[in-house]
Amino acid sequence: MERRQMAKGKSKEIEQLSWHPDFRNVEALPDVKVVRTDFLINFIAITACVLLLGFLVYRQLHVSGLRSSIEVLEQQIEDESAKNRKNLKESGEFKKTAKKIDDLGNFYRNSVPPIEFVLAVTESKPDYIALRRIRFNELSKPISKKRSVTYVSYSVFGVQQGSSTEAYEFLDKYHAIIEELPVLEGKVESTDVKSSSRNESLDIIEFEIEVILKPEDA
Repeated sequence: MERRQMAKGKSKEIEQLSWHPDFRNVEALPDVKVVRTDFLINFIAITACVLLLGFLVYRQLHVSGLRSSIEVLEQQIEDESAKNRKNLKESGEFKKTAKKIDDLGNFYRNSVPPIEFVLAVTESKPDYIALRRIRFNELSKPISKKRSVTYVSYSVFGVQQGSSTEAYEFLDKYHAIIEELPVLEGKVESTDVKSSSRNESLDIIEFEIEVILKPEDA
């Protein structure tokens, strides 16, 4: 009887687990593997920071390169603009000079040279006429859609003594004298008293007589 009880006591003791693990039995040990998640997170964060820093450095270098290129282009544009402005200015001055040369050439090249006209007008003027100035003009008149004719004209400005109706008759006589000038023979397209105004306070008539010459190719 006592033996049975002792056997039962021993079996209970065998079945009862020890309070501490048996390190000799590896399979019975609990899973104590450590997952280093902190290390992985830090590595990923550092890698992301390095990539971001590299991207920012690349972007900054790229932006700096673009700014340098833009500055170079802006300087080139400014230089070219200055050259263009200078060329335009010189071109404008050349055109003005060329026009003056053409006008001067036409002035002396027409069928009635200015000096001859001025001498003829001043030598033939009556005493009651006072000349103020003589103007040389060029008139372009179209004769078709694609062709025009250039006329040369002289305008004689002066004053006539007297402001009465009789004074206008003397002005008409002076107009006729100009029409009959030998230097104008066969070269006149038309003549006209273009304007005349009475100045009663000074007792004079101010006038303009226009002489249009025939074109040279007529």
